[in-house]
Amino acid sequence: MPIMKLARSIVVLPLVLAAWALTSRPQSTNLPSTLARSEGLISGRVLLNGKGLPDVVVKAWLQPRANAPVDGALICRTNVEGYYRFSSVPTANYYVAAYSPGLVPLQRSGAESPRAVSVSPGEKIEGVNFQLIVGGVISGRVTDSEGKPWSKRA
Repeated sequence: MPIMKLARSIVVLPLVLAAWALTSRPQSTNLPSTLARSEGLISGRVLLNGKGLPDVVVKAWLQPRANAPVDGALICRTNVEGYYRFSSVPTANYYVAAYSPGLVPLQRSGAESPRAVSVSPGEKIEGVNFQLIVGGVISGRVTDSEGKPWSKRA
């Protein structure tokens, strides 16, 4: 008798598991998932001399703050072809910018950096591209003839 019970369990268990698997699958509908309805996607490419630039930091942060915050920004890096992608981006207005040492964004009409982007529910915002060029930053101190820091004098 114990062998009969074991054989019946071996036959019944797969049937129970199959029924559970069929009922636990998401139903096929034309409606997007809850995640897709409340979040969006931002993607693009970072270029240098027309070629994709790998391993560039791209940040997206909430508007109205014009400068990238130290904390609270979405951050990703470009792949070997210069493409980046933020997925599951909550619906809001963002600024997006690319950062790489020794490079600065090419400033021309329609290609400002940071770029303003508005993410609507389920929206895919593609083509938020950045053209970087070799640039630099000038830093230092301004001093008078005696080497003292120069300040506004009345």
